[in-house]
Amino acid sequence: NKKQKQDLSTEYPEPSSNSVRIYSLPFCPYGESVILAAYKKGIQFDIGYINHPYQMNWFLAKHPEGALPAVEHNGELVIDSLVIMEYLDDVFSENSILPDEPYLRAKQRYEAIKLDS
Repeated sequence: NKKQKQDLSTEYPEPSSNSVRIYSLPFCPYGESVILAAYKKGIQFDIGYINHPYQMNWFLAKHPEGALPAVEHNGELVIDSLVIMEYLDDVFSENSILPDEPYLRAKQRYEAIKLDS
């Protein structure tokens, strides 16, 4: 199993041994798309489900806007599901989630933008 769930509802979590942590609301389709992309790529990650980010001072200290989903990697926070998926694809280049051919990559990005809006 590549993920570990943590309850992050009350305090700032201790860092895990994994270098990638996905923060999301439970049942958030945008967060789930990031999780699926990480699974497809075979990335070791853990998930921090947050019940309501505006009640979590520790999360707001990390990211004042409180936007989710977010990915923490090497001490940096990346937000927005599409940006996160491209970031993961760039950093972990094996098992790309985008096609190799530039036209097909562009077409897939366009379809993702349409679905995201």
